[in-house]
Amino acid sequence: MSTRGTSTPEAEPEATPRIERSRACERSEAARGRAARWALVGLCALVSTSAAAQPLADRVPQDAILYVGWCGAKHLPAGYAGSNLEGVLKSSELAAVFDQALPRMLAHLRGDAKVDPAGFPAVLAAIAGPMWRHPTAIYWGGMEIERGRVFPKMLVLVDAGDEGPALAEALRPHFAGAPPEMQVKVEVDKGLVSFSSGPVEASAARKPRAPLGARKEFRGVMDRLPKDPAVAVYLDGEGLVGQIDLTADTFAPAGEKERWVRIRDALGLTGVRRLGWAGGFDAKDWVTGAFVEAPAPRAGVAKVFLEAPPLSAEILAAIPKGATLAWAGHLDGGLALREFRAAFKRI
Repeated sequence: MSTRGTSTPEAEPEATPRIERSRACERSEAARGRAARWALVGLCALVSTSAAAQPLADRVPQDAILYVGWCGAKHLPAGYAGSNLEGVLKSSELAAVFDQALPRMLAHLRGDAKVDPAGFPAVLAAIAGPMWRHPTAIYWGGMEIERGRVFPKMLVLVDAGDEGPALAEALRPHFAGAPPEMQVKVEVDKGLVSFSSGPVEASAARKPRAPLGARKEFRGVMDRLPKDPAVAVYLDGEGLVGQIDLTADTFAPAGEKERWVRIRDALGLTGVRRLGWAGGFDAKDWVTGAFVEAPAPRAGVAKVFLEAPPLSAEILAAIPKGATLAWAGHLDGGLALREFRAAFKRI
């Protein structure tokens, strides 16, 4: 008789603990797995929320030298409702200028036979209305130099919703005659419209592999500015100076190239790494903020304008409480004179 499947009384006390330990390990592993998944979901949500704070920054490539984001008049942040700005716009005719007068003027311009159908005024006439109403991002990634010719590396995104297909159709004729080397494209995908030139890795139908919204340097600037902004501007100073260096190296005669290097260094332009500006709402007030990343030691322009002391409470108290707009700041005239004299000597 076969004894397969039977067990002796001595074997049972050992088998049971093994099964229990195995099940306990499985439950522990499953719990850790669920915790890891929830942590990942939470991290993704945090990154997504942070990146989405600036309009369409998650659809713009991270190599942007210039980024301008606008949330659109129909999609203003929650702080707009009940704000002082809403009251001003409702009591004035300013909103009518953008919603009625400007579209009529641009429509008239578009129909003018004297206007170049591929020129900037005609393109502006086609896109100004949707850009005003809907979330928009403008990207400039520098200049593409090919065979001695220079083309801008640009991308404009408009999340136009139901207006998207009509906007794309209105734009295509304006770029139909562009030289092939400019790589001009107009696309629409689910209401998102893009038109670009140069080798831009993003479009309406394609997200960038590495978006600007996730770039550490971009976040480092924008996190110091008003949250959930209606409009945001970012400038990569290092990238801009690099573009000018490249252009000078490619096209400028030797003497002019050296002159540019002297001007750049005398003004301290290489020390201004990044700049940001944003405007949004704080309770009922419209607020703006600016940040310049220019670590010490500074020289030239950066030293003159960025090493001023903060405004004192006495200066701020001198501004009337009912003031609509006020400007105040420090400028060390002696320092400015010394720095500019030194700069001119070096140039």
